[in-house]
Amino acid sequence: MLATFAAWGLAVPPNVQAARTWTVIGGGGTRDLTVVLNAFYPRRLQVATGDTVTWQIEGFHNVAFLGGQKPPDLEIQEGGQTYFNPQVAFPAGGKTYDGTGYVNSGVSLDPSKPFSYSLTFTKAGSYGYLCLVHGPSMGGEIVVGDQTSGSPDSVLAAARQQQAAGVKAGQQAFASLKPDWNGYTVNVPMIGSVKDGYSILRFTPRPIVVPRGATVRWSMADPFEIHTVTFTSGAKPPDHIIPQPQQQ
Repeated sequence: MLATFAAWGLAVPPNVQAARTWTVIGGGGTRDLTVVLNAFYPRRLQVATGDTVTWQIEGFHNVAFLGGQKPPDLEIQEGGQTYFNPQVAFPAGGKTYDGTGYVNSGVSLDPSKPFSYSLTFTKAGSYGYLCLVHGPSMGGEIVVGDQTSGSPDSVLAAARQQQAAGVKAGQQAFASLKPDWNGYTVNVPMIGSVKDGYSILRFTPRPIVVPRGATVRWSMADPFEIHTVTFTSGAKPPDHIIPQPQQQ
Protein backbone atom coordinates (compact mmCIF):
# COMPACT_ATOMS: atom_id res chain seq x y z
CA MET A 1 0.00 0.00 0.00
CA LEU A 2 2.82 2.39 0.84
CA ALA A 3 4.58 1.84 -2.47
CA THR A 4 1.32 2.27 -4.40
CA PHE A 5 0.57 5.52 -2.57
CA ALA A 6 4.07 6.90 -3.29
CA ALA A 7 3.79 6.15 -7.00
CA TRP A 8 0.37 7.80 -7.17
CA GLY A 9 1.66 10.89 -5.34
CA LEU A 10 4.52 11.39 -7.82
CA ALA A 11 2.38 10.97 -10.93
CA VAL A 12 2.25 14.08 -13.18
CA PRO A 13 -0.52 14.62 -15.73
CA PRO A 14 1.04 14.20 -19.19
CA ASN A 15 -0.37 17.47 -20.61
CA VAL A 16 0.84 19.74 -17.82
CA GLN A 17 3.86 21.83 -18.86
CA ALA A 18 5.69 24.63 -17.11
CA ALA A 19 5.01 28.10 -18.46
CA ARG A 20 7.53 29.24 -21.05
CA THR A 21 8.79 32.58 -22.37
CA TRP A 22 8.76 33.23 -26.10
CA THR A 23 10.56 35.98 -28.04
CA VAL A 24 9.20 38.12 -30.87
CA ILE A 25 11.51 40.58 -32.64
CA GLY A 26 10.07 43.96 -33.59
CA GLY A 27 11.91 45.85 -36.33
CA GLY A 28 15.62 45.89 -37.12
CA GLY A 29 17.56 47.01 -40.18
CA THR A 30 21.01 47.99 -41.41
CA ARG A 31 23.49 49.93 -39.30
CA ASP A 32 23.39 52.95 -41.61
CA LEU A 33 19.54 52.93 -41.60
CA THR A 34 19.34 52.58 -45.36
CA VAL A 35 16.94 49.71 -44.69
CA VAL A 36 14.68 49.69 -41.64
CA LEU A 37 12.29 46.88 -40.84
CA ASN A 38 8.70 47.56 -39.88
CA ALA A 39 7.51 44.05 -39.07
CA PHE A 40 7.28 41.56 -36.23
CA TYR A 41 9.12 38.24 -36.42
CA PRO A 42 7.29 35.90 -36.29
CA ARG A 43 4.09 37.69 -37.27
CA ARG A 44 2.01 34.85 -35.83
CA LEU A 45 2.96 32.97 -32.69
CA GLN A 46 1.14 30.13 -30.92
CA VAL A 47 1.71 29.83 -27.15
CA ALA A 48 0.10 28.01 -24.22
CA THR A 49 -2.11 29.64 -21.63
CA GLY A 50 0.10 31.08 -18.91
CA ASP A 51 3.08 31.58 -21.23
CA THR A 52 4.89 34.91 -21.53
CA VAL A 53 5.83 36.68 -24.76
CA THR A 54 8.76 39.11 -24.74
CA TRP A 55 9.13 41.54 -27.64
CA GLN A 56 12.67 42.65 -28.42
CA ILE A 57 12.09 46.05 -30.02
CA GLU A 58 14.76 47.27 -32.42
CA GLY A 59 13.85 50.73 -33.70
CA PHE A 60 11.07 53.27 -33.16
CA HIS A 61 8.19 50.86 -32.53
CA ASN A 62 5.72 49.87 -29.87
CA VAL A 63 3.44 46.91 -29.15
CA ALA A 64 -0.24 47.68 -28.57
CA PHE A 65 -3.20 45.38 -27.93
CA LEU A 66 -6.37 47.40 -28.37
CA GLY A 67 -8.88 45.06 -26.72
CA GLY A 68 -11.54 46.06 -29.25
CA GLN A 69 -10.95 49.80 -28.82
CA LYS A 70 -10.21 52.30 -31.56
CA PRO A 71 -6.47 52.98 -31.98
CA PRO A 72 -5.42 56.25 -30.33
CA ASP A 73 -4.23 59.04 -32.62
CA LEU A 74 -0.47 59.25 -33.05
CA GLU A 75 -0.53 63.00 -32.44
CA ILE A 76 -2.79 65.37 -30.51
CA GLN A 77 -3.39 69.10 -30.88
CA GLU A 78 -3.35 71.26 -27.78
CA GLY A 79 -2.94 75.00 -27.37
CA GLY A 80 -1.86 75.47 -30.97
CA GLN A 81 0.88 72.86 -30.55
CA THR A 82 1.21 69.31 -31.83
CA TYR A 83 2.23 66.64 -29.31
CA PHE A 84 3.15 62.99 -29.57
CA ASN A 85 0.15 61.31 -27.94
CA PRO A 86 1.04 60.05 -24.43
CA GLN A 87 -1.32 57.09 -25.01
CA VAL A 88 1.12 55.94 -27.69
CA ALA A 89 4.42 57.11 -26.21
CA PHE A 90 4.10 55.75 -22.68
CA PRO A 91 3.34 52.26 -21.31
CA ALA A 92 -0.26 51.41 -20.42
CA GLY A 93 -1.93 48.37 -18.86
CA GLY A 94 -0.49 45.64 -16.68
CA LYS A 95 1.83 42.68 -17.10
CA THR A 96 -0.89 40.17 -18.01
CA TYR A 97 -3.43 40.06 -20.81
CA ASP A 98 -6.74 38.23 -21.18
CA GLY A 99 -7.95 39.90 -24.37
CA THR A 100 -9.66 42.85 -22.69
CA GLY A 101 -8.52 46.42 -22.22
CA TYR A 102 -5.76 48.46 -23.78
CA VAL A 103 -2.12 47.55 -23.16
CA ASN A 104 0.84 49.31 -24.71
CA SER A 105 4.60 48.95 -24.40
CA GLY A 106 5.33 52.61 -25.07
CA VAL A 107 8.24 53.66 -27.29
CA SER A 108 11.92 54.22 -26.65
CA LEU A 109 12.95 57.89 -26.72
CA ASP A 110 16.27 56.66 -28.13
CA PRO A 111 15.46 54.25 -31.01
CA SER A 112 19.15 53.34 -31.29
CA LYS A 113 18.81 51.46 -27.98
CA PRO A 114 16.70 48.28 -28.18
CA PHE A 115 14.24 47.64 -25.37
CA SER A 116 12.01 44.75 -24.35
CA TYR A 117 8.36 44.38 -23.33
CA SER A 118 6.70 41.31 -21.83
CA LEU A 119 3.11 40.12 -21.41
CA THR A 120 1.79 36.94 -19.83
CA PHE A 121 -1.31 35.56 -21.55
CA THR A 122 -3.87 34.20 -19.10
CA LYS A 123 -6.77 33.24 -21.35
CA ALA A 124 -7.09 31.18 -24.53
CA GLY A 125 -7.90 33.15 -27.65
CA SER A 126 -6.47 34.90 -30.70
CA TYR A 127 -5.12 38.38 -30.05
CA GLY A 128 -4.02 40.77 -32.76
CA TYR A 129 -1.66 43.64 -32.02
CA LEU A 130 0.10 46.40 -33.92
CA CYS A 131 2.73 49.10 -33.81
CA LEU A 132 0.79 52.35 -33.41
CA VAL A 133 3.64 54.31 -34.96
CA HIS A 134 3.51 52.44 -38.27
CA GLY A 135 -0.13 51.36 -38.37
CA PRO A 136 -1.98 48.10 -39.07
CA SER A 137 0.52 47.07 -41.77
CA MET A 138 2.98 46.44 -38.93
CA GLY A 139 0.93 43.98 -36.96
CA GLY A 140 1.07 40.53 -35.45
CA GLU A 141 -1.00 37.88 -33.74
CA ILE A 142 -0.62 35.84 -30.57
CA VAL A 143 -2.71 32.65 -30.49
CA VAL A 144 -3.14 31.24 -26.98
CA GLY A 145 -4.33 27.65 -26.60
CA ASP A 146 -3.19 24.03 -26.53
CA GLN A 147 -0.85 24.18 -29.53
CA THR A 148 2.50 25.98 -29.65
CA SER A 149 4.83 27.07 -32.45
CA GLY A 150 7.57 24.59 -31.55
CA SER A 151 10.06 25.62 -28.89
CA PRO A 152 11.11 29.12 -27.81
CA ASP A 153 14.64 28.52 -29.16
CA SER A 154 13.43 27.34 -32.57
CA VAL A 155 11.00 30.26 -32.85
CA LEU A 156 13.74 32.78 -32.05
CA ALA A 157 16.11 31.20 -34.57
CA ALA A 158 13.42 31.34 -37.27
CA ALA A 159 12.63 34.96 -36.33
CA ARG A 160 16.25 35.97 -36.86
CA GLN A 161 16.22 34.26 -40.24
CA GLN A 162 13.04 36.11 -41.21
CA GLN A 163 14.54 39.39 -40.04
CA ALA A 164 17.70 38.78 -42.10
CA ALA A 165 15.57 37.98 -45.16
CA GLY A 166 13.72 41.29 -44.73
CA VAL A 167 17.00 43.20 -44.62
CA LYS A 168 18.26 41.38 -47.71
CA ALA A 169 15.05 42.14 -49.63
CA GLY A 170 15.36 45.82 -48.73
CA GLN A 171 19.01 45.96 -49.75
CA GLN A 172 18.21 44.37 -53.10
CA ALA A 173 15.35 46.81 -53.67
CA PHE A 174 17.57 49.80 -52.88
CA ALA A 175 20.42 48.56 -55.07
CA SER A 176 18.06 48.30 -58.06
CA LEU A 177 16.26 51.60 -57.36
CA LYS A 178 16.52 53.91 -60.35
CA PRO A 179 14.93 57.36 -60.87
CA ASP A 180 12.38 57.46 -63.66
CA TRP A 181 13.18 60.03 -66.36
CA ASN A 182 10.46 61.60 -68.49
CA GLY A 183 11.95 64.38 -70.56
CA TYR A 184 13.19 67.08 -68.17
CA THR A 185 11.33 65.57 -65.23
CA VAL A 186 12.75 62.85 -63.00
CA ASN A 187 10.69 60.93 -60.47
CA VAL A 188 12.37 59.62 -57.30
CA PRO A 189 10.19 57.09 -55.42
CA MET A 190 10.42 56.57 -51.65
CA ILE A 191 9.66 52.88 -51.33
CA GLY A 192 8.75 50.20 -48.84
CA SER A 193 7.15 46.74 -48.84
CA VAL A 194 4.41 45.33 -46.64
CA LYS A 195 5.19 41.82 -47.90
CA ASP A 196 8.86 41.97 -46.91
CA GLY A 197 8.35 44.45 -44.06
CA TYR A 198 10.96 47.06 -45.00
CA SER A 199 11.27 50.78 -45.66
CA ILE A 200 14.11 52.48 -47.55
CA LEU A 201 15.44 55.60 -45.82
CA ARG A 202 17.68 56.78 -48.65
CA PHE A 203 16.60 58.58 -51.80
CA THR A 204 18.88 56.94 -54.39
CA PRO A 205 21.96 54.66 -54.40
CA ARG A 206 23.91 57.36 -56.27
CA PRO A 207 23.59 61.16 -56.58
CA ILE A 208 21.15 62.40 -59.21
CA VAL A 209 22.70 64.59 -61.88
CA VAL A 210 20.15 66.71 -63.77
CA PRO A 211 20.47 69.47 -66.38
CA ARG A 212 19.64 73.03 -65.41
CA GLY A 213 15.90 73.60 -65.64
CA ALA A 214 14.99 69.98 -64.89
CA THR A 215 12.30 69.12 -62.35
CA VAL A 216 12.77 66.47 -59.67
CA ARG A 217 9.60 64.97 -58.24
CA TRP A 218 9.67 62.80 -55.11
CA SER A 219 6.81 60.33 -54.83
CA MET A 220 5.88 58.70 -51.53
CA ALA A 221 5.35 54.97 -52.09
CA ASP A 222 6.24 53.77 -48.59
CA PRO A 223 3.36 52.15 -46.67
CA PHE A 224 5.06 52.65 -43.28
CA GLU A 225 7.12 55.82 -42.99
CA ILE A 226 6.43 59.53 -43.39
CA HIS A 227 9.12 61.22 -45.49
CA THR A 228 10.02 64.83 -46.22
CA VAL A 229 12.39 66.43 -48.72
CA THR A 230 14.43 69.24 -47.17
CA PHE A 231 17.25 71.36 -48.55
CA THR A 232 19.24 72.90 -45.68
CA SER A 233 21.95 74.73 -47.70
CA GLY A 234 24.52 73.42 -45.25
CA ALA A 235 22.63 74.46 -42.11
CA LYS A 236 21.87 72.09 -39.25
CA PRO A 237 18.59 70.25 -39.88
CA PRO A 238 15.81 71.13 -37.40
CA ASP A 239 15.09 68.69 -34.61
CA HIS A 240 12.38 66.20 -35.44
CA ILE A 241 10.96 66.22 -31.90
CA ILE A 242 11.31 69.03 -29.36
CA PRO A 243 10.75 67.75 -25.82
CA GLN A 244 8.64 70.10 -23.71
CA PRO A 245 6.17 69.78 -20.83
CA GLN A 246 2.56 69.28 -21.77
CA GLN A 247 0.25 72.16 -20.88
CA GLN A 248 -1.98 71.53 -17.87
